[in-house]
Amino acid sequence: AVIFMACKNCAAPRSSLEISKIMNTEKKIVTKGIKQLQDIIRIHKIPLNRVILDRVTANDLIDRICNNIDQLNLSHINEIKIMCNHFSDTYPKELSSCTPSSLSAAIINFYAITNNIDLDKAIISKQSSVSIVTIHKITNILISIVES
Repeated sequence: AVIFMACKNCAAPRSSLEISKIMNTEKKIVTKGIKQLQDIIRIHKIPLNRVILDRVTANDLIDRICNNIDQLNLSHINEIKIMCNHFSDTYPKELSSCTPSSLSAAIINFYAITNNIDLDKAIISKQSSVSIVTIHKITNILISIVES
């Protein structure tokens, strides 16, 4: 949990899944630790002058996922981030059930589809730790949003 908070404070946020992989432990243990740390901070009214409490967003994860995908260059990554902001700001209700990592992976996939970039979902899945099924499901939500 402390590593999770430190990463956020250093402008290098990591998901609880990423932290669990780094620490070689189960995701539920990391998630529980984060919740307990937040409770300790709240209950003891610890001053949070230097702590960033903002949630990790899908846009926070785009760079890290895309950096190891050869088919995407810096221009693509910037366009994906703009697209991510647009979807997140314009359709928060429709996308409220999506985790930041699953939404970012789906937006990368959606971008690749709409720009005819030959990018296999398996590559996005590997880089984001999001299942292909989840990427497909959320990409379909994005497609239905655009078509409506």
